[in-house]
Amino acid sequence: MYSIANRLTLSEATVKTHVERLMGKLGLSSRAQAVVVAYETGLVVPASRPSHGH
Repeated sequence: MYSIANRLTLSEATVKTHVERLMGKLGLSSRAQAVVVAYETGLVVPASRPSHGH
């Protein structure tokens, strides 16, 4: 959470509160579930991986 807080110039406690509230509204019990939802909804798009010369 520190890097998020640092980038947004917010306290870690503020970021943690926002994350917890968002997860509660989405009915999620873990950050891993939040990552899955982010990918499934298109909020996060996987980066393409470079080929190994093939």
